[in-house]
Amino acid sequence: MSSENNRKTIRVCVFCGSREGNDFFLKNATRVGRELALRGLRLVYGGGSDGLMGAVALAYNEGGGKAIGVIPDYLDQTSPSESLFFEKQVVENLFERKKMMIKMADAFIALPGGIGTLDEISEVLALLQLNQLTKPLGLLNLSNYYAPLVDVLDHFKKNRFLDANIEEYLYVSDDISELLNKIVGQM
Repeated sequence: MSSENNRKTIRVCVFCGSREGNDFFLKNATRVGRELALRGLRLVYGGGSDGLMGAVALAYNEGGGKAIGVIPDYLDQTSPSESLFFEKQVVENLFERKKMMIKMADAFIALPGGIGTLDEISEVLALLQLNQLTKPLGLLNLSNYYAPLVDVLDHFKKNRFLDANIEEYLYVSDDISELLNKIVGQM
């Protein structure tokens, strides 16, 4: 058996909205799913079929991938045919979903999203700050969506509430190929 066959497949957890946002975000969510499948990376995501989350998963599936969808029991409306496209992990609540996705992933990418996405990003950042996690986090900064968050992190750093070690693991780009090159290159 070659060393290539022994190599572990990298699992990338995608945090993003369960709403579509605008057409530009939706188009790029599809691109993210295709790019992950093309590179042979394994998608871990929130298990939903709506919005950007659904677009990433559908494009990933169409590209030949089989995602790992982690979904709370009370949100699980997955039809039997949909579950053929991914390995479904049903958990008790959103907290357990976040915990499982973080544990399963080797790296994270955040697309635009709302409060849930911000919560997931914040959890990863907190774990990095506390040296409880050493996995890269990429912010896909489409239309400068994450510029305010990057400004807040810079503000925290200037006021000595953020450790410099986070910068070793945090990547920001508006291009998914560049972001994946940086993330996978670190591993």
